[in-house]
Amino acid sequence: MILVPKLLYSLILLLLAGIFFLELWTVWFDKRVYIGKFEVVSETGADEAVSAQFAKRVVAAHTIQVQQFKHYQKARSADAPSDSTFVLPGMVNLRLPQELLSGVDLTVQNVNIRQLLTVMRRAFLAPNEVTGNVAVRGSYVLAAVDWPRAPRLNTAPDLTKFLVPTQPNSEAAASYIACWVSWAQAAASADLKYPMLQLCDFSVALGDLYALSEKASTRTGLDAGEAEVVRRRVAQLKTHYSSQALLPEVYRLRADLLDLLPEKDRKLAEVAEAQEDRLRYSMLQPEIQKLPAEERSYAALARARPAIVMDPGPKDVPENWARVLEPYQEALTSAADSVGLVTVGGQPCGTAFVVAPGVIASAGYVLDLARRMSKGPDGSTPVMLCFKGRDCSEGLQIGTGTIFSQLGSNFVLAPVSGHDPAIHPPIELGPSVDFARYINQYAAFIGFPSHDARMPGEFMKHLLGNQGTVPVKRLLPGRVLAAGPGGPFGVEANDKILFTTDISTSGGTGGAPLIDLATGRVIGISSRGIWKGSRGKFSYADPTPKAALDVIQRRKSGGSSDPAITSAGASSALQ
Repeated sequence: MILVPKLLYSLILLLLAGIFFLELWTVWFDKRVYIGKFEVVSETGADEAVSAQFAKRVVAAHTIQVQQFKHYQKARSADAPSDSTFVLPGMVNLRLPQELLSGVDLTVQNVNIRQLLTVMRRAFLAPNEVTGNVAVRGSYVLAAVDWPRAPRLNTAPDLTKFLVPTQPNSEAAASYIACWVSWAQAAASADLKYPMLQLCDFSVALGDLYALSEKASTRTGLDAGEAEVVRRRVAQLKTHYSSQALLPEVYRLRADLLDLLPEKDRKLAEVAEAQEDRLRYSMLQPEIQKLPAEERSYAALARARPAIVMDPGPKDVPENWARVLEPYQEALTSAADSVGLVTVGGQPCGTAFVVAPGVIASAGYVLDLARRMSKGPDGSTPVMLCFKGRDCSEGLQIGTGTIFSQLGSNFVLAPVSGHDPAIHPPIELGPSVDFARYINQYAAFIGFPSHDARMPGEFMKHLLGNQGTVPVKRLLPGRVLAAGPGGPFGVEANDKILFTTDISTSGGTGGAPLIDLATGRVIGISSRGIWKGSRGKFSYADPTPKAALDVIQRRKSGGSSDPAITSAGASSALQ
């Protein structure tokens, strides 16, 4: 009977011994930072309840910031990040002051040991605590921070006392204090060259990115107030561009924030800014910085406007496009199943895609070239549509006639034999009205780009790698920049409507479908492009004629009586 109480008493003594040992370790060796008491005063006086919660706000804000920083870096790519461009050394979690003996009174000869230790520890041992005062004044909050044991930095002002810039509320003030502590820890443990204000503005903007991303992806998108927050953060980040040391992720974060804006409200200048920021971010990546100076701009352009292998879906997507393309991967993979390479005797001519049972669409000049090549001295060679590049084991033979063509348009329809819609389902086409609705939208060609002597060799090398001479099905993403006569570079002198994109097409993509990512529908076909030096490649697409949509709809409904016409004109029934 006596054994049980002895065991219990022994366990209690061991527990107390462990607590005292931990206290000794804390006194001599603990380097951690603790968030102590912040006196919060409002217009009505001191608020004890809010004061008690403020330290917890700082700790929670710091924990969230650390996780967001780590997650944002990890989201750069599906693979492990190749560098540590903004991992901040020393960013360990903050803690609230430990009171392990709280509520336990130990009295020896009428002396309260707990109270004695507490007084001595706080009076003489100077725990590494951050404390301060917070003033809440109507619509803004001021804060003064005291950190007696703050790191001493040779290149920075004294960090023991710090005034927080005016914040809209207590939560924002707590977040700023957490960021300031993070920066100080990082600066003390490494040669951190980024200014504190830049890091904290980045942290606030990153928090807004995570807070608004889900809402931005819904059908309704951001409301006017939320869009204004995004634009304010974007402008705030841009103020740091003149800094001698700029965090590379500032460029990436600005682009990601601009992508949150509703498509219908996004300005063309904002689209251009997002693309420029992604290009700047690419230029700062270590793998590009290692290249010779003359190659860097080409490598960055190829990364900003890539040619992504489809196998069967997007493979090895660059980190600057991974976030954008993720919601559309399933639709793009399905569309790619119906896109093939037009070949004659294994020689590539361009791209075509299935739009209805037994019907393909392409550019007229692609089919014209293929048919000329098929008429050799030894007889006629079949024109094939090969869905696996030059591997035509599952290809379809393209007929000699034309189902639809229209003067002034490169868009043509042609018959194919042996088509199984279950294997290669027709791609849906979008309405041929209100072309302006696609401006600023993300879009992509799916085609078979190959090395193009009309563009710089270094650019082609970085765009296609070592597969530039082999036709490989690729996704070429970008933006629709304009929809109007001739395009901004005047490639057409007449009133013909063209989609202008910033997509990096090359030889082999003629006739490729231009897919609006938001709807997954084809809105045009690749027809031509122009190289604009340091600005890169700009590509053009002919919109789908309304008459062609009517023909396709009749084919899908089972009709097959449309007259065959040549590529030189259109039948009176289809004009």
